Amino acid sequence: ANFLVSQANILIGDGGIGLNNVLFFSKKPDNDQHFNFSNTVLNGVAFWSVARDGGEINIDNAQGCVQFIADKVTLNDVRFTRCAFDAPNVVPLPASIILLGTGLGLLAWSRRRRRGNAASAGGN
Repeated sequence: ANFLVSQANILIGDGGIGLNNVLFFSKKPDNDQHFNFSNTVLNGVAFWSVARDGGEINIDNAQGCVQFIADKVTLNDVRFTRCAFDAPNVVPLPASIILLGTGLGLLAWSRRRRRGNAASAGGN
């Protein structure tokens, strides 16, 4: 019933946690140890223990880029890197927003200026 990994590697993706990576989850109705890792390299994976009564993840001698979610996570001799969520570029960068705003502002100013010149030329 438990997920046990020893002397093994689970390597997914290019070093981050993203939409194309793998999520392992357990919702066993107990607060026992759901995941146990020993002498492993984990990269681009997530392990969640989301049972109503909690759960535990135990990691002994492991390294990589991984996400753990549980009521109790026990770490012993680990070397995990700081890895970010690798989301697709759906949110524009602040510089892009400023550039877009500046362009729209210049367009509005240009239209006002043309209307002002057309009105003064027609009044003469």
